[in-house]
Amino acid sequence: MWNPPSLQYYKSLAQLLIGVFTLSLLSTKINAQSDLPSLDFHDYDVWKKISGEQISNNGSLVVYHEVAGKGDQMLRIKSTDGSTLLSYARGESASISEDSRHVVFTIKPHQDSIRAAKRRKTKEDEMPTDSLGIYNIESDLLTKIPNVKSFELPEKWNGYVVYTLDKIKMKDTSAMPASDTIKTPIFKKVNEDNGYHLIVQNLSTSATDTLKYVKVYDLSHDCDRQFDDGGGLLL
Repeated sequence: MWNPPSLQYYKSLAQLLIGVFTLSLLSTKINAQSDLPSLDFHDYDVWKKISGEQISNNGSLVVYHEVAGKGDQMLRIKSTDGSTLLSYARGESASISEDSRHVVFTIKPHQDSIRAAKRRKTKEDEMPTDSLGIYNIESDLLTKIPNVKSFELPEKWNGYVVYTLDKIKMKDTSAMPASDTIKTPIFKKVNEDNGYHLIVQNLSTSATDTLKYVKVYDLSHDCDRQFDDGGGLLL
């Protein structure tokens, strides 16, 4: 007389089939992975990471940098709806103004141009310099200012950017006629010892004011007066 298999038999059979199916999947996955190219150190040069993430005070902007292992950074300015407002190669150290109307950032020279200048043993004061980028969100206008050493935006008040110039082109007076009554102007070199020219720029009108040979300055953290009223800047 035939006896039907027990419940334990069916459980064991099910476990066996599951094990065979799992081994089959693993084998397929391993074979698929073996067809992929292996990674080497060159892949690290093109991998990108995100840095310097910022969100504007009004919540409408997202700013970040794409940084690869090798090569220039890419600045991304996007609306929070996902649309791209500006992408700029070599844009670094971006800051959003307190009123969310401007993004100010450093524009670095091409890394290739820097390496080429170093191979030519170019003098330090003749090396490529940074520029400043000022992006107006409302007008979609980008303004670039060359030879900028550093910049700063006020933290808690609006309307201005402050930056120092790296190289100042002096007027050549060698061809001017000599005179007993006119003295040839003597220009100090702009450097760390003598100070740098400090520019205060109105972001709305682009009007500027220049303070020469400034060694140290600071911006008020929370100022209820603007530069036009003599407030905000401490030298």
